[in-house]
Amino acid sequence: MPDSSAMYFTPTGAASAPVDEVEILPIGSGGEVGRSCVVVRYKGRSVMLDCGNHPAKSGLDSLPFFDSINCGEIDLVLITHFHLDHCGALPYFWYWEAHKELQHIPIYYASSLAQRCMKLYQTFVSAMNDRVKQQHANHRNPFVFKYIQPLVDTRSFEDNGPCVVLASPGMLQSGISLELFEKWCGDRRNGIIIAGYCIDGTIAKDVLSKPREITKPDGKVLPLRMRTIQSVSFSAHSDGRQTRDFIQALPKTQHVILVHGNAGAMIQLKNKLQQDFADRGVKVYATKNQEAIRIPFSVQRTAKVLGSLASNPPRDGEFVSGVLLVSGQHSYSIVHPTDIPNFTDLDVAQIQQAIVMPFPRYKSPLEVLEVLQRYFEQSRMFSDVAPCEQQYGEDENSAGAAAKARDPEPSGNTTRIGVTNDVWVDVQQSTKSQTTATINWVSSHRNDLVADVTCIALTKLMREEHTAEDADALPVDVCGNDRLFRLKCFHHMMAQFYSAVTTNLGTGVCTVELENGQEAIITDCIEIDLPNSTKANYSSSAVERLRTVLKRVYLTLFPIPVDQGWCDCGMIHGAEPTSTVDAM
Repeated sequence: MPDSSAMYFTPTGAASAPVDEVEILPIGSGGEVGRSCVVVRYKGRSVMLDCGNHPAKSGLDSLPFFDSINCGEIDLVLITHFHLDHCGALPYFWYWEAHKELQHIPIYYASSLAQRCMKLYQTFVSAMNDRVKQQHANHRNPFVFKYIQPLVDTRSFEDNGPCVVLASPGMLQSGISLELFEKWCGDRRNGIIIAGYCIDGTIAKDVLSKPREITKPDGKVLPLRMRTIQSVSFSAHSDGRQTRDFIQALPKTQHVILVHGNAGAMIQLKNKLQQDFADRGVKVYATKNQEAIRIPFSVQRTAKVLGSLASNPPRDGEFVSGVLLVSGQHSYSIVHPTDIPNFTDLDVAQIQQAIVMPFPRYKSPLEVLEVLQRYFEQSRMFSDVAPCEQQYGEDENSAGAAAKARDPEPSGNTTRIGVTNDVWVDVQQSTKSQTTATINWVSSHRNDLVADVTCIALTKLMREEHTAEDADALPVDVCGNDRLFRLKCFHHMMAQFYSAVTTNLGTGVCTVELENGQEAIITDCIEIDLPNSTKANYSSSAVERLRTVLKRVYLTLFPIPVDQGWCDCGMIHGAEPTSTVDAM
């Protein structure tokens, strides 16, 4: 869609703003000085800040608590400065293992002291803790690095391909770092990263200004052609006053997390900072190893409305309803569900549901329609819903019309009642004068509710047979080949309860004289009519007794199976001439 058909929508209000959470987990430096290592998790990403060892411990005991995390989930490791208590454990954790495309590039550390220490660690494994001993028993020495090797001096170094060298001193005053710089600075394929602070007048400080030439203290001029010249410089540590000044310079800061300090001193600093910044409501946390700190916060996002939704911009205070598309981490779009294929590689599918409700007796489509109309008229939530009889193919622009088009066209004995565009009821009459209502709808939040209300209304229609207003609502099936036989059985059963019973086998009308002298006319073996009677007469005890008798008689007749002329009684149930049976 072109940009002209787009608009931007910013959700407002704290109550509706989404809530995110950042998790800070110290696995080192929590309530201690040393092995600085903090894992920060946010939106499925994990960043490790520092990866140092503890100067007062040895072996694996000096490492951060790596077993508290899944090391494979770490996306990035950031080293603040290159003190051992901030980077000493990095070789152990080194993520070179995950990058097979880089494993052919060797890594060197140029430190004779580190080399001698590593030889001691590798040799005296039996003096280490049980975990190191167990690893050594499994033929794995944790102090033998797979991708990192020592570099003693430049004379033994074979410079025949790409490599990474960690060398000191960082200011390039002398030593291996200066020797390698002098050797590589003239080739643009090489690069240098200066770590830490550089004093004015040093070669490292001059290199950062990227001149074309560098003059050594001995007067030798070196060409500088390196393509990559970068610096990574952080303040190593800060005291209480510096920490306070730093927070003061960040007026929007609401959360401060203290690490890499003595437990008692951090508690004192925490209390001091909370007192100094009480007017800003700053929360200060003193950390402990392996105890995560979770900070929830609200985020206000801006979404771009695209497609058909953008053609009708909402007024102030109105809501925009659609599907939220997320691209990357901070790009949001809202589109109508039908526009999803236009802006993504996804396809849209509609779920059509149905509920089949067989009625226990005949109900005309008009009765079903009237019940639905009355029920929805009384609904406050769906007062705008007006069910009506519908011709197949109507409302072709609705979502329901598309679903209906996939259905076979209703047969001649089926009537379709439209509740809404996406909810409809098919009322079908069977050959046995039974009625089945099928509620169909295209799934959505609103349509599901409308279908539920429709189901409740039709359920009430099924229960109306038990109300006093209804003469009787038991189903009657006296048609087909067994009609005459059922009428005969009905006549003889009624004669067991009443002395004056007359039944017309042609019309199915039965006349009964009640105890109080009233004459009751029964049609279809169930319907009661009292000629020349008021409504009150229908509530008399004699009529109530008649209703009870009719129900019992029907429940006895209804299970009799339809047969092709014969049943267990031995009588022929075929057609007989119209006649009248009297029982006196």
